[in-house]
Amino acid sequence: MQKRVYCIIIGLLVFCSQVYADSFTATQIKFVGLKRISSDTALSYLPVRPGDEITPAISDQIINDLYKTGFFSNVSLSEQGSTLIINVAERPIISKLVLSGNKVVPSKELLKVLREMNIAEGYEYNRSTLKTIETALLDEYYSHGKYNARINIQVVPAENDSVAVYINISEGLTATIKQINIIGNEAFSEHKLSDQFQLTTPSLFSFINHDDQYSSEKLAGDLDKLTAYYLNRGYIHFRIDSSQVSMTPDRKHVYITIKIIEGAQYKFSGYQFSGNLILPKNQLQPLVQVKAGNVFSKQAVIDSEKAIGDALGAKGYSEAKISVQPAIDEQNKTIFVTFTIHPGQRIYVRHVYFVGNSSTNDFAFRREITQMEGGLISTQAIKNSKQNIQQLPFVSDVEVTTHPVPGKPNEVDVGYKVTTVPAGEVTAGVGYSDVDGLLFNIGLNQQNVLGTGNAFSVNASYSASMLSAQVSYFNPYYTTWGVGRGFNLYASHYNADQANTADYALDSYGGAVNYSIPLAQYDSLQFSIGLNDSYLQSSSSPATVITNFVNRYGRSFFQIPVSLGWNHNSLDKAVFPTLGLVQNAGVSVDVPVEKNSLEFYKLSYGFDYYHPLYEQFIAQLRGDTGYGNGYGKFSQLPFFENFYAGGMGSVRGYTANTLGPQDNNGDSVGGNLYFDASVGLIFPNPFSRSLRTTWFVDAGDVYNTYSMTSQGVTNPDKASVRYSTGIEFDWLSPIGMLNFSLAKAINPSKYDDTTPFQFNIGTTF
Repeated sequence: MQKRVYCIIIGLLVFCSQVYADSFTATQIKFVGLKRISSDTALSYLPVRPGDEITPAISDQIINDLYKTGFFSNVSLSEQGSTLIINVAERPIISKLVLSGNKVVPSKELLKVLREMNIAEGYEYNRSTLKTIETALLDEYYSHGKYNARINIQVVPAENDSVAVYINISEGLTATIKQINIIGNEAFSEHKLSDQFQLTTPSLFSFINHDDQYSSEKLAGDLDKLTAYYLNRGYIHFRIDSSQVSMTPDRKHVYITIKIIEGAQYKFSGYQFSGNLILPKNQLQPLVQVKAGNVFSKQAVIDSEKAIGDALGAKGYSEAKISVQPAIDEQNKTIFVTFTIHPGQRIYVRHVYFVGNSSTNDFAFRREITQMEGGLISTQAIKNSKQNIQQLPFVSDVEVTTHPVPGKPNEVDVGYKVTTVPAGEVTAGVGYSDVDGLLFNIGLNQQNVLGTGNAFSVNASYSASMLSAQVSYFNPYYTTWGVGRGFNLYASHYNADQANTADYALDSYGGAVNYSIPLAQYDSLQFSIGLNDSYLQSSSSPATVITNFVNRYGRSFFQIPVSLGWNHNSLDKAVFPTLGLVQNAGVSVDVPVEKNSLEFYKLSYGFDYYHPLYEQFIAQLRGDTGYGNGYGKFSQLPFFENFYAGGMGSVRGYTANTLGPQDNNGDSVGGNLYFDASVGLIFPNPFSRSLRTTWFVDAGDVYNTYSMTSQGVTNPDKASVRYSTGIEFDWLSPIGMLNFSLAKAINPSKYDDTTPFQFNIGTTF
């Protein structure tokens, strides 16, 4: 009995002690274990303050709130008198995060993915971080079609309670597409629809453009293309019901199945304008691509909307809003489109200013703009002005902004942020050509003299066939309306025998003044007039054509060369263009000033055209032709002014300058008529933007339109055209542009010299 009483007393004491421990008033709160986190920061996360009662429920809340911060790996509470003791263990931080093994996906992209998951250097680390890292990186690689990717993570303890995380990635091969199935198509064949996709099953060029390698981003883009294809062909209710990607057991191949619902095809029943039109209907109607009876096209509506907006923008209504309301007739399957025009108010340009430039005078930019201060704003003029400034040789980038003028809702300021590059350079060059051998040049070129935008250059060059020097100056705005004027002086010695042509040399000295006259955005006229003094030298055993010429006309000539040319250039860029056309047409006449003057003229035309085909394939068409003849006492074009063909830039595969007529020594003497043309297919390049590969077919030849047999000149196979085909590699390397051509002459005659491999190598430093 006594023993039982003792047990009851002890139990009551324990019970009372537990009640006291579970509920008490904390006059102080103390953290134990803090290292990087301050006490004030830790206290800010607590639901209690000193003086509050601590109950079991409050204790649970304290522990939960501290765990939620993510700062602590362990939290426990204890009581010491009236002080609440909070024991914590801080989580280690990631002091170093290192990636290795990744090639396809750059480290910057992977680190961004991890940061979005709150994993980065300086962030807290816990055990679940490993799984998060692995999952996030695998998801990223799966989106790139890398289903065999493997992630190995190593965590190494570091100083100050931190860890270093080393992530080694084995990317594996990209899964290739085994098959693409489209289900539900009736209007178009599966082959036709698959042609709209970037993704495809393996093909001849897949090793170049990787179009057979699956990625979720590519598939999403292809589904958008498929939707646009149907919407532009009248299927306004088209939708993709589902898209499934299944994988083979070895995770090396995928099958793509796309289920679509086409719906019915709709046609345009007409259109109308509403709102405040501003422009007469007869000016708006040609801008609209909507025609009654035509199949509905979403792109046609978008293009019409943009064209109307651009037309209003050119009249000062730069903030015009064009809303489109389609009225669908489900019974007749037609759509009537209403273009509602909200022009807003007319906007004027108060100021045009330039920022970001300190080395060029303001007027050098201002003369390039077509958007005038004080005039109505024109979106097209602003666009043209940007392009004009961008084409300046000392400008690398241009950004345009418009800012409303405070207190004047119908005025704006137009700003051009111009990024310039050094416009002056001292150049020295060395190179090699299969025609001229070693090439050397040295020069001083300044495209922005004293910040005026004018150009000045001094250049000299040497090769086996040419020694020359030239000084030139050009002011692109000699007049306020854009006429450019320049001067140049030159001296040269040309050794023709070293260029695979007849054995003679020509010394030339002279100068010219030239003008450039703008006609339109992409068109200009060039005019030049000068003086030229030349002296003809021949070898000890010259060809008959040279001897006859010297005996009849002498060796020394002095005349006035006059030329007029037209240029059109709409290429998207000067180096490796992908779109646009450049054309040149010209006529030059040498006018006599004394009895020893030359009297001849030349006509020329050339073009180079680029047009994107599919994906990154580009078509290239090129052609050149020229004709020349003498006048006055000259019945023929002087032989040293003849045209030549063959080699790089002409008909590749044939030795440079060797096609056409030959003299009695068997040397090429050229002719007064020539042409060459080329069709090329530029391949997408997966290696570098600085490398271009072109498959080509060339054609061309040189002729004389008059007989020269009495002068020992023959024209072997005169009615023929020479053809070649091959591949050219152009590399914009750190040492300059390198050109390599591997070509097969298709129909050479026994008189032709062929050179399958041709190249030009040059550098500037």
